[in-house]
Amino acid sequence: MPLIDYTALRGLVAELDLLKASPDGHAHRRRREDLQYTVCIYTGERDAARALETARRLLAARPAPAVSGVTSPGRLPGRAAAARKRW
Repeated sequence: MPLIDYTALRGLVAELDLLKASPDGHAHRRRREDLQYTVCIYTGERDAARALETARRLLAARPAPAVSGVTSPGRLPGRAAAARKRW
């Protein structure tokens, strides 16, 4: 069984669900294909539908982490601007 970042997998599945509910444009179709491919890699499945099913089963068996209200350092506003100033 591959090592899985469950937080990342949860985000991929959530984004796939959002794209399924949105209008089907070229950009959305391309992004959905990219997400399906990534979920296939994460789960070790070749078929996108089976990969999504496996992902949902894995996520159901592992509850989402509690949200503490703390923003991760990689997502702090202005971090990219501060990094550019250093260079």
